[in-house]
Amino acid sequence: MTELNHGRSFGSPEYSPVMTYPEVMIEQNLEGWVLLLADIDGSGSVINVRLVKYYPLEDYVDHAVSYLYATRYSVKGNVQDGLLVKDYYFLILFLFEE
Repeated sequence: MTELNHGRSFGSPEYSPVMTYPEVMIEQNLEGWVLLLADIDGSGSVINVRLVKYYPLEDYVDHAVSYLYATRYSVKGNVQDGLLVKDYYFLILFLFEE
């Protein structure tokens, strides 16, 4: 992810919601991921979420997008044009813990 974000990092979320999993994932014990591109505004809210890629099923996409929109970041740094970060990649993993 560091390569995609050109070395940019702004820390962990101030608030992360509980991840919801697609029923098909639970029923079939499938793991997957969704790569999203988004901006973070001056208040720490995630905005302008765009889909880049997913694996293995599209069922994960809505859950990943909802999760990312509900996540909040603390604002530490320069806010330019109302944005803290523009075009930042997020990899949302759907994994089962053993």
